[in-house]
Amino acid sequence: MTFSCAHIDLATEYCRRLKCTCVPGRRGCVLRGKVAFAIPAEERIAMLEREARSQRSAVSRSKNAAPTRPTPADF
Repeated sequence: MTFSCAHIDLATEYCRRLKCTCVPGRRGCVLRGKVAFAIPAEERIAMLEREARSQRSAVSRSKNAAPTRPTPADF
């Protein structure tokens, strides 16, 4: 099923009404309570948060990695 929403920026999947990532059916969404979703909005939000958390931890791990020392082969 597809839907149309006047509040979504399709290029970025950003909800201009809620000022966050669009998750149809989330609290404050114009679709909440009007349609049923196979995966509830709360589960989709939790999945997005876990994904964002894992990306942040991967970035912090790469920033905290010990710098490697150049070897003669690097020159």
